[in-house]
Amino acid sequence: LHPSEDTKRDHALIEAFVTRDWCDAPFKMYRQGSISIQRRMLEILIHHAPFCNYQVEMSKFESILNDDSDDEDVNNLRKAFEEMVKSAAGEL
Repeated sequence: LHPSEDTKRDHALIEAFVTRDWCDAPFKMYRQGSISIQRRMLEILIHHAPFCNYQVEMSKFESILNDDSDDEDVNNLRKAFEEMVKSAAGEL
């Protein structure tokens, strides 16, 4: 899917295909892998954030945020994800 000039339509199209399983997959995979998998799953969570209602299930969200890594990139991605979810929670 390539972005068009109509971002509202793009957003609506993506939301039409969003499922709970799609939103939950990165949470499940995060715990299963190496630092590189954790990094990739955090990147996916950040990209999914506009389409998934992560702030509703704070226990999943907090389980990742309470995890500490020796990898600086993972910690930076975790912090970016935390800011996005907390910002969205403030909008509710």
